[in-house]
Amino acid sequence: QTCALPILSNVIVYTQLGTGHVFVETAPLTGGDFQATARDAVEVAAERTQINKDQRDFEFVVKVPQGVTEVDGPSAGLPMAIATYSALTKQKTNSSVYGTGAIDSNGTVISVSGVYPKAQAAARAGARIIIVPNGQTIVSTTSPLATNVVGGVNLQVQLQKEGYNVTVIGVKRIDDALPYYFN
Repeated sequence: QTCALPILSNVIVYTQLGTGHVFVETAPLTGGDFQATARDAVEVAAERTQINKDQRDFEFVVKVPQGVTEVDGPSAGLPMAIATYSALTKQKTNSSVYGTGAIDSNGTVISVSGVYPKAQAAARAGARIIIVPNGQTIVSTTSPLATNVVGGVNLQVQLQKEGYNVTVIGVKRIDDALPYYFN
């Protein structure tokens, strides 16, 4: 069954000396897109840290709310690459920064669906900065506060109208997002 509302998940990445294996936790079940995204996240983070990914093993542990039985899709690509970078550099991420966006193996952040409800969920959870793919800071919405909208609304302005004190940042590449997560 597909969940209609976005959920917040935490992805924790462990790394240790190894031979380049990428392991993804299976509780909840993870789909093929999620697993491919984990591989891309490792590629991107290893390149940025100049660490040989073939000399490390990576374990992705997914924490989701109770009742979620399956996780799939590429939307967590940027956060997964950030978590991998954090594991490789042993730097703690800024806990008030949340993000969404698919990522390719070159580090380009790619558009995803449902940015508005994902940003709302992040704001409800206490995000102060929300990182989204470049070009997705203007979104369509069904919020009753966004009446007479033609072509979309500014995501940051909309969330502020709803009472959230957030800054929304659009990024083209992971390199644009790194300074927000590690300051």
